Amino acid sequence: MKRPRVLLADDHPGILESVRALLAGEFDVVGEVLDGATVLAEATQLGPDVVVLDVSMPRGSGLQSLPLLRERLPSAAIVVLTTHHESTYREQALASGADAYVVKAQAALDLIPAIQRALVTRRGRPRQQ
Repeated sequence: MKRPRVLLADDHPGILESVRALLAGEFDVVGEVLDGATVLAEATQLGPDVVVLDVSMPRGSGLQSLPLLRERLPSAAIVVLTTHHESTYREQALASGADAYVVKAQAALDLIPAIQRALVTRRGRPRQQ
C-alpha cells in the first residue's frame, strides 16, 4: 500500500529532523522547508498528501500560508504543528483551512493520529474526534 507523502515546514532544522524521525515509520517525507514562501512553492511542485506546517516562520507565517495551501492543494491534509497553546491560534488555523492543530510538546503522542484523522477527512469520510 502506498504511504502518504508529507511535506514538513518549520523554521527550526532540529524540529524538522525530529518530526521526520517521528513520521518515518508510517509516512514518506518528501520535502522540508524553512519558511512560509517556500512551503507554497514546494507544496505546489511536490503535491504532497499532507503538509505539516508551523505557525511562526519567516517570509510568511503558517497562518498566512494556510488559505493559499488550501486553494492550491484542496485534497491535501494540512496539520499545524506549533508551540502556541493559545486557543486563538487554534481557532484561526482551523478557520483558515487546517485539518488539525497539534502543540509541539505533544507531538510524540498526537501528531501521527492527527495526520491519520486529517487524511480520513480529506478522503471524504466523516471526521473522527
